[in-house]
Amino acid sequence: MEDELTLETQINQLRRQMSLAYEEKGTLTDACVVAISQELDHYIVIAQRRKSNAITDTDQQTPTELT
Repeated sequence: MEDELTLETQINQLRRQMSLAYEEKGTLTDACVVAISQELDHYIVIAQRRKSNAITDTDQQTPTELT
């Protein structure tokens, strides 16, 4: 659970950084904006994989395991 909060925090910080970098540079194709975007993508993929794995794990449990 703590890892999820840390990951979510990292994603939100990178979103803010990217937004600020875009406002400063004025273009989404600036190297700084692109680098932040790529790092953000990396963390978003990790979060999606974790969420997908959590759903898969829940789907495979029997009803008694869920309670």
